[in-house]
Amino acid sequence: MIFFLLIGLGCSIWELFIMNWEAIGVAGEIIGAIAVLATLIYLAVQVREGSKAKRLQTVQSTFHLSFEMVSLFTNGKNLVV
Repeated sequence: MIFFLLIGLGCSIWELFIMNWEAIGVAGEIIGAIAVLATLIYLAVQVREGSKAKRLQTVQSTFHLSFEMVSLFTNGKNLVV
């Protein structure tokens, strides 16, 4: 029944087949774009967290080296302030 209606509208089965594949292609492109956007957001978060960790490591290293320098100047004696 639908086939006869489509023939009456001037649509062939081949045209419907191609239109369906085009719709699937568009849906695939949209899904791909969303996946790329999600990946970029994930990478931005990871880079930000990596930067924070590197800054924290630098601060800790600086404090550790400062403590060692003070320790060398005081010949290992404990200072009470």
